[in-house]
Order: sequence, then C-alpha cells, then structure tokens
Amino acid sequence: ADRFQQSLALGAVHSALWPQGILSFSLNLRGVEDRVRVFDPGGREGASLRTRELLGFAGIEPQLSAHWEGALGLEARTWNEPGRTASGAGGLARLRQVNAAGTPVAQIEANLTGAYQRVSAAGELHLARLTGGRLDVIPFGRYGWGSRLPLRATFALGGGEGFPGLALGERRGSREVLAGLRMQYG
Repeated sequence: ADRFQQSLALGAVHSALWPQGILSFSLNLRGVEDRVRVFDPGGREGASLRTRELLGFAGIEPQLSAHWEGALGLEARTWNEPGRTASGAGGLARLRQVNAAGTPVAQIEANLTGAYQRVSAAGELHLARLTGGRLDVIPFGRYGWGSRLPLRATFALGGGEGFPGLALGERRGSREVLAGLRMQYG
C-alpha cells in the first residue's frame, strides 16, 4: 500500500515509570510525500495525485495497563495536495488495546484541529466460543468520520486490506463503517 510513499521521521522519547507501567513523553516529526491513486467511476486507474505533508506530535503516551496504551497531546499538520494547501493544529487523543505480542486489537483515535477533524475506531473480538479447534472466527469492525480531511487522512474503502472487487484505495471518503468476519486456520 505504501509503494507510492516516501517518508522521513524524527523523534525523541523520554520514558519514566509510573504506577501503571511506563509513561513516555514524546516529540515526533514526520515528513511524507505520497502519490495517492485515483480512479474513474468505471474503476480505471488514472494519474496519481502528489501530496506532501509535515506532521508533528508533542505529548504523553502512557501505558495504562499490561494491554492498554494511550496518547494525548498536540498535533500540527501542514499539507499540500492538488487544489489545496492548508495547516492545522489541535489535539490528538488515542486509546489502544494490544495483545500479548504488542499487536493492536482495538483502537479509537480523535484528531481535532482548526483545519480538520477526524475520529476513527477499529477493533476485533477474540471470543473462545467462536474458536473451533484450529479454526478461529474473528469478528471485526471499523468506523471513521471526518470533516475537511487532507487527502491522505481520508478513509479508503476496505482500509489497508482493500475491498473485494475494487482496487486498493479505489474509493476514498470522509466516512467509513465496516463490519466483517475474518477466518484463520492455524
């Protein structure tokens, strides 16, 4: 999915122990140049759109428990895309649940700035009664809402996995609701 993207990231983190685990103070800066794929109504790919953005975050990232992490801080973004150059600063809040390996299984995030607003949630349920031997059936869902979003912050139908019958990133928008079942054998 990132074959059209180039990025450079810099960051500094200071971590300290607190009663729930680790409390990190973070300062991150990331520059990205991306070529966003564009499709006509018939699904044929056209020329990609070149976008550039600079994204900064300063805040805290606490470990809330063995399986819960958070982030709260200030976010600043400036971006350039065809027909629009803008900047915005505001708040970012994130709550994430991870499994024992540290892989996210649920996350909710809100970016509220003067230039755009974006709220997203994603998660999956691992229930013992949906597991039969080596076959796991895992319900999952995603929700997204945005207003005046930069092109790179829009929601692609099907997310990073795509949607059956469509090219990856073929349909983008400011809203997303998705529910499904994933089956894995292992």
